[in-house]
Formats: sequence, C-alpha cells, structure tokens
Amino acid sequence: MKNFKPRHNRRENRTRYEYLPAESGEMVKLAVSHRDGGRNYFSGADETRGVEIVVTHVTLCESGTPGVRIENSTPMSSGNGRLLVLETARYGAKKVESVARVFDERAPELVRLWKEDPAAGRKLLMELAEAAKAA
Repeated sequence: MKNFKPRHNRRENRTRYEYLPAESGEMVKLAVSHRDGGRNYFSGADETRGVEIVVTHVTLCESGTPGVRIENSTPMSSGNGRLLVLETARYGAKKVESVARVFDERAPELVRLWKEDPAAGRKLLMELAEAAKAA
C-alpha cells in the first residue's frame, strides 16, 4: 500500500492501518481497523462487529525530542466520522487489509474533501465503503 501505514497493537495482536499526511498543524487522519462490537460505553447503543473506517481531526505538534510528534485530537467532535464498512463474525487481518487497500488510492483526496467540503467527503466515504463491500 502506498498511503496507509500498518500500526500493530501487540496487546490485542491486531493491526490497524492509518493515513496521516506528513505535514504539521491541523489535518484529518484516516484509520481502518476492526471494531469488536458490543455495548458502546458512551452512548449505550449496541454496535456491530466488523471492519470500520474512522475519520478524525487532529493537530500535530513538534515535541522537544527530534523525530517525535505529538498528536492531539478531539474524538467526540462533530467533524469526525465512523463508518462500519464490513460486518464480520470475528477478527480477520486479511479483511482489514483488503478494506484498507480500497481506501488507499483515494485517501489523499478523501482527506482534502473532508477538510474543504465535509458533505462531499462523506459522499466519497460512502462510495468507497460500497466498493470495499464489493471487493
């Protein structure tokens, strides 16, 4: 993959794929990962298990250590989005990777649209989700 970078979580033994432009300041981050499902602690709603894409507004700051950046985000802000792309019975690394591959080519365009015109960004997100279901 060209844009998404794998980030492995050793504790859960799972991989998530993230796309974050290399610039500093305000930006949009994309992450494709597996959602366990069950009861949502904040809303109380039941969530379906599967592969999701999360869009988050973040601010990157340089830290005092060379090569280390600090990422600040507000997960509950209105400009963020979460979309279940593919329902699964259990975690599958290949399914997460296949969804990330569908989003990979158009990730820069999706981030740009999400910042400039959120409605157009959501529309593209839905189109890519449908393509990922078909793949």
